[in-house]
Amino acid sequence: MNTNFANRSFASAVFALAIALAAAGCGSSGSTSSTPAVSWHVDKTAISMTYTSEWRCPTPIDTVTITNTGSAPLTWALSGKSAPWLDFKQLSGVLAGGASAQVTFNFNCQYYVNGPQNTSVNLTVKNQETGEVEGAKTIDVEVVVQMWKW
Repeated sequence: MNTNFANRSFASAVFALAIALAAAGCGSSGSTSSTPAVSWHVDKTAISMTYTSEWRCPTPIDTVTITNTGSAPLTWALSGKSAPWLDFKQLSGVLAGGASAQVTFNFNCQYYVNGPQNTSVNLTVKNQETGEVEGAKTIDVEVVVQMWKW
């Protein structure tokens, strides 16, 4: 038997099999998924400030940055705000891959009570294309009110 011919036939068969598997979406060279990956990051899960009567009202407490570190667009939403002294203008948004959003948390001093004020806000992230929840974080917020006593 001609081993040269057998080796070429075997190599051709392997090559043809590799092409067929690649066409069928099998193999390890690249992703065949039609849904891009969702990946995200929030820079803080706890924010805090001390408020005194000399500050203006409302006063920014802190800013939280939500970043889409993946390639798929995502939607984010804040919920669970139960404290009347906590305000933020943007409750939800859409982020393209690589984009960020900053949410400023404000203290509304019309509702102040002397001493510590605590609440939590929930951040939920979904894949915009599929609607599937990709994750959630709780952001703890504390404001300590120190009013002047005359």
